[in-house]
Amino acid sequence: MMTHFYRYRYQAFKAELKELVNQLNQFILMITTLFYIFLPGLIASLFFGLGKIVQSDSALVSIQVAFAYLLLQTLLITVLKPAILDSRHRCFQISILLSIRHQYLADIVLLLASHALLITTMILALAMGPQKLSQAPQLLLFMLTQVSFAVGLLYRPQTVIWALFIAFILLWWTSSIMQFLVGINLLLGGCWFIPKLNSPNLTYSINIWSFWLYYALAHYWALIWRATATFLVLWAAMIIQTMRPDLLHWYILAAVLINQLWWSTLMIETNQQLQETRLFWESLGKYKKVFRVQTVLLSLICIVLWCFSGLFLGFDIYMSGALLSVPILMYCAANKPKLIAVAWAASSITLFVIKVIT
Repeated sequence: MMTHFYRYRYQAFKAELKELVNQLNQFILMITTLFYIFLPGLIASLFFGLGKIVQSDSALVSIQVAFAYLLLQTLLITVLKPAILDSRHRCFQISILLSIRHQYLADIVLLLASHALLITTMILALAMGPQKLSQAPQLLLFMLTQVSFAVGLLYRPQTVIWALFIAFILLWWTSSIMQFLVGINLLLGGCWFIPKLNSPNLTYSINIWSFWLYYALAHYWALIWRATATFLVLWAAMIIQTMRPDLLHWYILAAVLINQLWWSTLMIETNQQLQETRLFWESLGKYKKVFRVQTVLLSLICIVLWCFSGLFLGFDIYMSGALLSVPILMYCAANKPKLIAVAWAASSITLFVIKVIT
């Protein structure tokens, strides 16, 4: 019976993963096509970052890199979590099990098999060998931290969010990487006992502004993952600014364009919500107004992010060109969502070509 269960979990995982890849296929193809020159460097940067955890002249750099890796793994595992847990058929799993421990065992095995960042760390550890690894216990502790945070994210995501939030506040107050890793594991364990927070059942008057406010509260994860991804992209660009300033003018444009893609695609989701309530707004004669508010709010987010990118990394004429593509992306997201990928790729390639030839 248990052999059939594990076989079922493996097949369910593959099916969910295939569906996820199909959903992201267009986006992956765009990124690969547009930035394929930088992909080897990006992969090498993963190992370079792990090298900073093993050995760095600055304890703060090691701590920041470790925190960034944990943040990135949180995003990746959150995307894979439905496939790992087989969330759609979770109740069905319980009905065919003799013992619940087999369910947890299958969860952990699939988690470890799909944890790309942990596998990367293990490859580095194997490449170092036992002798060098014994001189870098922080790497082993970091691997343990990756596993503990990943498991926490499967079963108690609120715990991981609290631990990461507190760790970010204490980021600059820790004197060593070992102290930081021990501290955040203790934080994770302590946050496990924080009671789950339930969203209050609010009643509110609906207008063209409050509608989007409560949409954001109800769909906060769509905002959180975009904000986290934006933070990581800008952080990576700032590291490049320090380590390889000669390459910054290429990566800053790529960072701005990728962040624009995150946020412009949000309009596809918000517009879907708007279409579901279209008859209600049309009955009030306010459909065009609420649509306009949606466009203004998302455009403002893109403009603010563009300003932050320029303030931290520097403005140039090509960044201005990236800002001019925002209205095109917003129009495609609202009216022709299937063309947003083509519009984003076309505008991005045009900017890079102009940058190369000028």
